[in-house]
Amino acid sequence: MFRCVRLIILHSAEFSTRVENILSCSIILFMNILLTTLNSKYIHSNLAIRYLAAFCGDQFPVIGLREFTINAQLGQVAGEIYRTGAKIIGFSCYIWNIEATMKLVEALKKVDPSLVIILGGPEVSFEIEELMERNPWVDYVISGEGEKPFKELLLYLRNGLGERPDIPGVSCRYQGDIINNPQGVVVDQLDEIPSPYTGSLAELENKIVYYESSRGCPFNCQYCLSSTTQGLRFFSLDRVKEDLARLLAARVKQVKLVDRTFNCHRERTLAILQFIKEHDNGYTNFHLEVAADLFDEETIDFLGTLRLGLVQLEIGVQSTNPDTLAIIGRKMNLDKVRESVKAIRGKGNIHLHLDLIAGLPGESYSSAARSFNDVYHMKPDQLQLGFLKLLKGSGLRARAGELGLVYCNYPPYEILSTPQLGYNEIQRLKAIEEMMEIYHGTHRFDHIVPLLAERIFPNPFSFYESLAGFWEANGWHLVGQGKARLYRNLWEFMVSVVPEQYMEGCRAALAEDYLRDEGSGKVPEWLADNKKS
Repeated sequence: MFRCVRLIILHSAEFSTRVENILSCSIILFMNILLTTLNSKYIHSNLAIRYLAAFCGDQFPVIGLREFTINAQLGQVAGEIYRTGAKIIGFSCYIWNIEATMKLVEALKKVDPSLVIILGGPEVSFEIEELMERNPWVDYVISGEGEKPFKELLLYLRNGLGERPDIPGVSCRYQGDIINNPQGVVVDQLDEIPSPYTGSLAELENKIVYYESSRGCPFNCQYCLSSTTQGLRFFSLDRVKEDLARLLAARVKQVKLVDRTFNCHRERTLAILQFIKEHDNGYTNFHLEVAADLFDEETIDFLGTLRLGLVQLEIGVQSTNPDTLAIIGRKMNLDKVRESVKAIRGKGNIHLHLDLIAGLPGESYSSAARSFNDVYHMKPDQLQLGFLKLLKGSGLRARAGELGLVYCNYPPYEILSTPQLGYNEIQRLKAIEEMMEIYHGTHRFDHIVPLLAERIFPNPFSFYESLAGFWEANGWHLVGQGKARLYRNLWEFMVSVVPEQYMEGCRAALAEDYLRDEGSGKVPEWLADNKKS
């Protein structure tokens, strides 16, 4: 059909402009394009599909965007997608949504086999042939950075599915074979990508908005997909300021920068922080991932001038075991990390979130305990104990056999055991993580927990380990626990472990937390005195 129309254009020059306009409109209608994804939570938003739509907007100005969550009924989501009338549907794929996405794709393709299904994202950028063999309803897969490959693919589809699509970064089916083309070309000058945040931003109200001021990472951590690309590229400061100004004007709830190391360039870091400070709307919060050992005194002092709550910092320590850090290729000056965290915490206005990863090669249970205590003693506002995920394409996944890493073959590819850390020990660490989430992360127990973790017990790890064991012995980990019950559970634990001479002080601290949390002015009878009952 398209080739016939082109012949008319060639042989009827006087009508060419009119016919081209009609053709353009008909193609856009025929190529009703939808980009969609399943976010992990309703509050999240997806940056990737906005980038693709923006980059392709000069050639394909009508690209629909729809976002759902993994908690939605898949049948309902499939119905919503189908009712858009889209003929070309692109899915943004991650470890948390890939299985649900494949179910959606299968259902949609069975209902309408003529649909063109395109997958992209980190979860489908590796082991592509295997993925397409297992999922015959997938037509195209885009690997790596998607802007250029996706645009080239849409142009190919618009031109009429003729010759074999040898598009870098695009894998496809062609005459019964799976064609896995080489990696695509990245956008070298990032400002070539139009802003993903223009026009009305009303749909982002009360959402976490993801943004990046750079791509790449100066480090080469082998558990991270950033290690698969080399070099750093930056959006210009003018572009970053324009984008952030729009987001601030829209009063979005939080801007979460996905830069792998936001503070890798000192002058640039200060310039962006200065802009954020000068345009602070009193509401929007900025979440930044940083390397604490890269901070200098001037930057830390500037952080101290920001409004309370304007900026929060996430610092990935991951482990304090030097052997483990060497294996995973993570360069870090731990003494400088401690120094920077202490200095920033002393400013009193920056929320600090520190991360650990359990299950890294070379780290035993006792080593994990040391790493936990090292980071806990830095006194972050939040300490997250995560578990190693052997992501497709990562260096650790490639070396899993050599390093003896046993992991799940299905998403999220979480570690099961290592030569240094058995499965039972990982389960114990998971129980400790749950106690951390309840009794540290919620900040409901900020009076009693420091007493128990740092005075009653020899170290914080031993406190959470003992508490986790007590929970499991009582079967509490198998049943949901209400807020009031969390206090009673901790009280019963205290009764079993706290020496008599310290009991009254601990009881008073727990009562203070309870009163602050409940606001009722009255504690329950079991907490009213120091009787061990």
